[in-house]
Amino acid sequence: MDSGLRSLFATAFWAAFLAGCGGGGSPGGPMSNATVAGSWHESLTSTGSGRKSTVDLYILQNGTTLSSNRVALGATCSSNGTMSGSVSGDDVAMTITGINGDTINVTGTVSENSSSMSGSYTIKTSGCDLSDDMGTLSATLIPPVQSSSWSGTITSTRYPPNTDTFTANIREDNSGGLSGKLSFTGPYCSSVLTPSVSISGSQTGALIGFSDTEADGIGIFGAINASAKSISGLYGVSDCSGDNGTFTMNRP
Repeated sequence: MDSGLRSLFATAFWAAFLAGCGGGGSPGGPMSNATVAGSWHESLTSTGSGRKSTVDLYILQNGTTLSSNRVALGATCSSNGTMSGSVSGDDVAMTITGINGDTINVTGTVSENSSSMSGSYTIKTSGCDLSDDMGTLSATLIPPVQSSSWSGTITSTRYPPNTDTFTANIREDNSGGLSGKLSFTGPYCSSVLTPSVSISGSQTGALIGFSDTEADGIGIFGAINASAKSISGLYGVSDCSGDNGTFTMNRP
């Protein structure tokens, strides 16, 4: 093969190779969109005041469309709200609307494994002494709390130093709804509490709440750690003379 043909062959080969690889940087096929469904904990930092606040939400995803009717706000004049948004590739855009009419607009980029997000936000407040704001955002995907291996302890603040132990079997659906069983096993209050009760509740970002429908009236609200293997917070019980206090629960 002479040098001219060799050069032509090499040129054609590399052109075909680059086309097969997406033209050396251009997509070789349809762009895939990040999967962001699940519980997210967002940390917001104001560029003006340095004020830090949080947003917790459970994102539902249908193709490129994002939504949530389960949003807990620590950043605006509202305590909760809804979200609508979209995803294109790794880019996410969300508008969160609080129950008092305030809004948070978020733009961010999702990590390669869809476990974290970073970006920016702007807030328009309504009905309180907080001012409009803007800043940076980082977010973490919190794993589901579903497990049959939870165990924990309640510690009474109304009747110290009483404590009790419990186990929990929690199931979680694809919208963050929780169901399962809670069983008290320790000496305090277990004689009057129903031995095993059905519970229902929800996971919203790094927040969890559930209760039963029995006469004992157990209610639990807590914060989940980043690995979703530890939860701590507050409890209340109608029985045991209206006891309340703190709890911790863990799983392997």
